[in-house]
Amino acid sequence: MSRRAVIEVGHDVTVKRFVAGHEHLAEQEAEFYRLAPYACPTLVEIGPDFIVTETLEPALSLPEWRPLDELVALLARLHTESHVNHRDVHLGNILRHPKRGPVLTDWEHATKRIKSRSYDLHGPIGSMVPQPPGQRGGPMWVGATHHPYSVGVSWR
Repeated sequence: MSRRAVIEVGHDVTVKRFVAGHEHLAEQEAEFYRLAPYACPTLVEIGPDFIVTETLEPALSLPEWRPLDELVALLARLHTESHVNHRDVHLGNILRHPKRGPVLTDWEHATKRIKSRSYDLHGPIGSMVPQPPGQRGGPMWVGATHHPYSVGVSWR
């Protein structure tokens, strides 16, 4: 659960309800689901302060599942094809889709701000894309090694 939203995970759908003062993030986040549907769980519904997606299992609960090559390919495609940086890639936000492999959830920190290198593949220094304001802890990208849920710690 983040400070901006409450997440209810059901058997078939997951509801992310944005708290007072952050309702605008529902449409902002849904925009990324529409822009890069190949990289997200299926968007089922959007309301003025919530989004509903299909429920998928997070990598955090799948210690034997480590699709690093597929994740890197997905992040490269996000950068080159959709011109997007997710900017919060960690095991809690990587979900296993039964047909598409890894997909990403929690697009609150995403940006269309693109440089020549991907934030998600090279971090804020390597890409020259800033870390999201208000993001707790260090930057979360595929090579990050500062947090136990970092891909760089768990999948390397």
